[in-house]
Amino acid sequence: MASEFAMPGLIHQFFEMTPINLAHIMGSDDYIWNRHATILAFTKLAAFHPASPMVDAIAVLGRSIVFITLAIGLWQARQSQHLDRLIAQTILATPLLMPFYFDYDLLLLAVAGVLLGASMRAETTSTPFDRMILSFGLLWFVLGFFNVLIATTSHINVGTLLLLGLFVLVSMRNSWLLRLESSS
Repeated sequence: MASEFAMPGLIHQFFEMTPINLAHIMGSDDYIWNRHATILAFTKLAAFHPASPMVDAIAVLGRSIVFITLAIGLWQARQSQHLDRLIAQTILATPLLMPFYFDYDLLLLAVAGVLLGASMRAETTSTPFDRMILSFGLLWFVLGFFNVLIATTSHINVGTLLLLGLFVLVSMRNSWLLRLESSS
């Protein structure tokens, strides 16, 4: 309200110009998609024509699959006492679902790493996925230093692929542990 009082019409101009600006950014060939860790950025960077509706459709399909996987995990864990696993899975899904998630925002994934590490340490049984999760996490951490350079030169965002792999592995681990809990 203070903005509207101090600068009349600014809020209306914001709502009028935001869709135009977003459409320009989303269709621009020179936008820095290599700095994002999202499925949308992965498809736009890998495409010959980033403004193509097919690229957006593939990104929506990929994001839908991640969302459905997360929803299934939430549904399966509705009776679970181990919410830290679910929180880690949700945090890993967040960059994959968002349209814009810069590489420096990925620092938030440290929370998922701590929760996963604590969960792995607290479990009495190791899962078949634990070593792969640790390997993917370490590889993702190391490649994070070079991901922008790799994405710029190869048009493949390896960081997004590794993050997707981590999400899938953590989802499979959570499902495996929930089945183990329910059978005992």
